[in-house]
Amino acid sequence: IRLYRSAPLQLLYRTTIKAGYTSGMTLFLVAASCFFGFVVARDMLSILVVDLLSELNAGKYLMIFILQMVFLVLGMVLEAAPIIFGFMPTFMPLIVLSGIDQVHWGVLFVVNMGLGMIVPPIALNLFISTQIAEVRYGQAVRASVPFMLIMAVNIALVAVFPKIALIGPHLLFGYPMK
Repeated sequence: IRLYRSAPLQLLYRTTIKAGYTSGMTLFLVAASCFFGFVVARDMLSILVVDLLSELNAGKYLMIFILQMVFLVLGMVLEAAPIIFGFMPTFMPLIVLSGIDQVHWGVLFVVNMGLGMIVPPIALNLFISTQIAEVRYGQAVRASVPFMLIMAVNIALVAVFPKIALIGPHLLFGYPMK
């Protein structure tokens, strides 16, 4: 910036301070999320939840609904990485035994993690975007409610109609549509 004299040095200083503040806040939230994930893994919460759910003998669609609610709550307080590494290995046998297609579940999981990251109380992605856009958190939450509802409807449609999620893998790779 200084080489081309298009911006004063003071602007570079303010921009650097603002970027450092945003990066520090983001990394603090990610670190707190990872620590919480460690505590959950240490206490073997995922095994307790799987044991509880396996005793329900719920049908396929009820199990999808329950698991989506569990992962939505987890997505509201944790980053996706601790959920993937801490919970998915213990939940996958339950998912397979419930008759849920693994690709179908993967699509549901990814969309659900996206929703969990913008649903309060933590809403990590929403919190970061409010800092970048310099708007109040309440404003961002109110503005994102329609998108949250659309994502929830999307998750419900993909859960009830698995072919929506499986059409791409079927056309590209010949994956069987169940």
